[in-house]
Amino acid sequence: MSSLQKVEKNKTVPITVYDFCAYIFLFISWFVIFMMIAAVTEGGLAPWDTTRFRPPLGAWERTLNDFFEGGLGARLPAIVIVSLSVLLYHNSHKNTNAARSLLTWGFCLWNVAFIFISSNAVVMATNLNNSFLPQSPVMDIGYHRTWPALAVMAGSSLLLLCAHFLTAYIAKRKDQVKS
Repeated sequence: MSSLQKVEKNKTVPITVYDFCAYIFLFISWFVIFMMIAAVTEGGLAPWDTTRFRPPLGAWERTLNDFFEGGLGARLPAIVIVSLSVLLYHNSHKNTNAARSLLTWGFCLWNVAFIFISSNAVVMATNLNNSFLPQSPVMDIGYHRTWPALAVMAGSSLLLLCAHFLTAYIAKRKDQVKS
């Protein structure tokens, strides 16, 4: 047992080193997911941010590019996905007692699976799209090149949230069985 203690409803529940490591691992995985989604968002929705030319002012491409080029716009999808995951974890953690370790490690497992699968899938989608749209002598930049990576990241983010919901449901059911 660790010396860390958690007080809940007038009783002391010891937190083991195993659980403490799970919490640290969970927070690190959320940070990595945040950075991944933010990078794909900025790279995919602001394709003209590093070029000398941009679409004309007032065009929808320019407006979208300028919003997602930096600041809050580049991080907005990451904030939404990670916040939903944290809120789901927090509500589930608050409502379970016996299955907290299962819940925490389940979220960790899904986060790590998301990191590995989505990072590889984004690279594969980008490479596959670039093989169908070969580079021309003139710089060819636009959303027609970035949509596969964005679609893969959006789909895998949705699957991550579904997996987290399923994990929370299983932990709640397991907690009800133990009670």
